[in-house]
Amino acid sequence: MPKEIKYGHIRGPSVITDEWPIAASITFSNRGGKFVKLTSNRLDIAGSGDTGILGWLLIGTGTATTVVSSSTAGQTKGEVNISHLSIYRIPSDADPANTRGEMCDLIVNSNVQQADIGESNEDIIRIIANDTDDDTVDVHLWTPNVTAPAVV
Repeated sequence: MPKEIKYGHIRGPSVITDEWPIAASITFSNRGGKFVKLTSNRLDIAGSGDTGILGWLLIGTGTATTVVSSSTAGQTKGEVNISHLSIYRIPSDADPANTRGEMCDLIVNSNVQQADIGESNEDIIRIIANDTDDDTVDVHLWTPNVTAPAVV
């Protein structure tokens, strides 16, 4: 029987916000990451090229494999862990051997947010630990490369 992999918050302090509105029809996989960014004042899953990461969305911890936000923007809401000291387990898109301590980007493949091993354009997450059997990495947001949106 295959071992069960726990994705999400592994350790570290949490700083939980009030609920934020989520963009329309966004799919969050319980088998991947839930780092989010703000798009038009609504949460959206962060992917390749994103540096304005707000934090980790606390949604969909049940037995379902995915959670999809309402087709009406803002109707679904979720709390966000904004601590840059929290460590999360997410899948990697390639073998994570010899990646401990390295930075990489995020990518979304088939609605699953992953560590983009070998991509170093934004360096938005830092790898703290890896499991080459399960192709997972434990990561935290790399604070120097996280940008905050400006108020206009």
